[in-house]
Amino acid sequence: MATQAKAIAIKSVRNLPIDSESLPLKGGDGTAHHQPNDLRAFWDLVAGSPVSWLLLVTPFAIWSYLAQWGAVWVFTLNFLAMMPLANILGEATENLAEHTGDTIGGLVNASFGNAVEIIIAIFALKAGEIELVQSSLIGSMLSNLLLVLGMCFISGHLGGAKESTFSGVGASINMSLLFVASFAMLVPSYYAQSVSHADEGDHSIAVLGLSRMSAIFLVLMYVQLMFFQLV
Repeated sequence: MATQAKAIAIKSVRNLPIDSESLPLKGGDGTAHHQPNDLRAFWDLVAGSPVSWLLLVTPFAIWSYLAQWGAVWVFTLNFLAMMPLANILGEATENLAEHTGDTIGGLVNASFGNAVEIIIAIFALKAGEIELVQSSLIGSMLSNLLLVLGMCFISGHLGGAKESTFSGVGASINMSLLFVASFAMLVPSYYAQSVSHADEGDHSIAVLGLSRMSAIFLVLMYVQLMFFQLV
């Protein structure tokens, strides 16, 4: 009778639903490791870098603006809070790129990796800080053309390889896009500096129209690039 009751108890335990995420896994050293879940993965993403501890500054950065602590405190605290947020955004895009392949991953990283810069440029334009936006664009272009390209050349030869291989089609596409982007930014600048107008208002409207046309043209070129890479 006792044996039969024990068998029924064991059978009922086996039929219980099991949460696989809460079960420990034994590693090679015999220690138990829990399977990662969404909360643990989010915590690893947030606290995986020493820079992420600057997230504690975020509430003070928001409150400094609401309480009107002054421009210096608002800028300093928000600058410190922006660093971990940009780092988390970069880590998230890189993790997403690892599961989507090289082509789609590169597009995702290029699109969302500059989200912080785009957001700052939008708010700067709304505030009328045109020179700040121009300086940001020039700095971004120079850093990608010189710093990033030079670091790619250096890292390509750190392993002892004498030559670095790359895709000729991809290089041709990037060179064409660089030429088109430079030309699109040159047209309104050249028009603003060389063409003389008697009415300053008409001159500003004409330059603004050319700038908007150039921006729309660049967006269409980026959409065509995505279509070419994905199809």
